[in-house]
Amino acid sequence: MSVLSLRTNVDVPQEVTPRPTTNETVLLETLWQRHARHVYTLALRLLADVNEAEAITAEVFQRAYQGVPDQAGEEHRFLLALTIDRSLAWLRKQQRLLIPDKSDAPVEVTAPSSYPVDLEAHLLRLPDYWRVAFVLHDVMGLRHEEIATYLRTEEAYVRRVVHRARLALRNA
Repeated sequence: MSVLSLRTNVDVPQEVTPRPTTNETVLLETLWQRHARHVYTLALRLLADVNEAEAITAEVFQRAYQGVPDQAGEEHRFLLALTIDRSLAWLRKQQRLLIPDKSDAPVEVTAPSSYPVDLEAHLLRLPDYWRVAFVLHDVMGLRHEEIATYLRTEEAYVRRVVHRARLALRNA
């Protein structure tokens, strides 16, 4: 089983779980079934920590209980934006999302000698800042300017970090 596959034992503490009506319960269960895998996978890729990814997933769905956009298709975007926001907040709180030295020194990603290459494992070995920028751009498809807003930095720097992350993964 892949490191980034969904673990289904994410629990929401009962004391903070809202008491939805029957119609809301069906809606929320449907929301969970449709989006939990994407939310968890994104959180895990951003955080590189299974326990924190589970906690962020639970927090995202707790917040979703408070209100999801009514427009069809907007719920997915809402949940992913909330996941990005909560994951980056956690990384900042842990002081893991500090802007690294802006020098051109490459970061070594050590590669095991076995084949096939486990891209997910190498992705998790990237420095936090590089991994976040790479996942948001190359995996999630966000534009550089959106990522710069999330990371509170310049767009040109995001472009450079994404490029370096790609190079590090390619070298691995």
